[in-house]
Amino acid sequence: MSRYYPAVSLACEVLAGSCAASVTRAAQGPLTSVYRVVLPDGRRVVVKLFAPRARHDAGAEALALRAVAESGRVDVPEVIGAGPVPGFSSTALVSEDAGAHTLGGLVRAGLVAPEGALGCLGVLLGAFHSLTPPAGVPMAPGITEQARAVLRRCPSCLASWLKPALEVIARGCADPAAFVWCHGDLHWDNVIAADGLEHLADAGTQGQLPGRVRVVDFEGTTLCVPEYDVAQTLVTCDALTPAARASVTTAYGRPLDPRLLDALVVFQTLRGWTFAARIERRDQRVWAARLHRVLHDQGIRI
Repeated sequence: MSRYYPAVSLACEVLAGSCAASVTRAAQGPLTSVYRVVLPDGRRVVVKLFAPRARHDAGAEALALRAVAESGRVDVPEVIGAGPVPGFSSTALVSEDAGAHTLGGLVRAGLVAPEGALGCLGVLLGAFHSLTPPAGVPMAPGITEQARAVLRRCPSCLASWLKPALEVIARGCADPAAFVWCHGDLHWDNVIAADGLEHLADAGTQGQLPGRVRVVDFEGTTLCVPEYDVAQTLVTCDALTPAARASVTTAYGRPLDPRLLDALVVFQTLRGWTFAARIERRDQRVWAARLHRVLHDQGIRI
């Protein structure tokens, strides 16, 4: 291997019963790192390391993945093993390698039309919201805690702009009976697609769950109204035009409250900008553009 990743290699030995022949880092986040690994027997796996301070660890991720797999409604990578890495403070999840091509990558390469990809996300959201969350899986903070965290950390001028949206959200999220299990971050780079999936271009518009795609990254799962999850998808996929929004909501196939969805788009935009761009200092231009777009749509100038 070109570089030695001791925690990854040890995770493979302990959880997959084999050492690593080659390791390539695929993604790096504030609390997680993802590696694509080839084992000596040719098997390809993905190792996801969770920092010790991560609220959602490898065990929680494995429990969520297995619950989704058992439902048969949404396809996810098969869990090979999960647990602590001896000698390290991190935990690791080892799962099958579902492939290197994300739905977002296919869109950026021009191989899948954006409207078709957004439709696929709408179908996947509808399927995920039909699932029963497994007992014992730690959930991300609820909408009330999230709102308080945003108000503490964002500039006061933007906090004032957010408050009318929060009033709508408070009324719309008053009844827990309306809550569903939300993925929390279902954008098109969290959907892994196999090669040659031409049918993805129109699968969403046909209102069918696309085959041979796998959903990943369950760190943000929480219980909330479905509009919370749909709004996050709209924001993180930059699907903020009426046509792009319709691609998701039509394929979703369930009633949504437009006013609540609007308010949650505002909330998810400011939440993402506050934590990703302002605090974690990542994707700053992307989040600034999203923030300005939503502010412009609200008739607010900064």
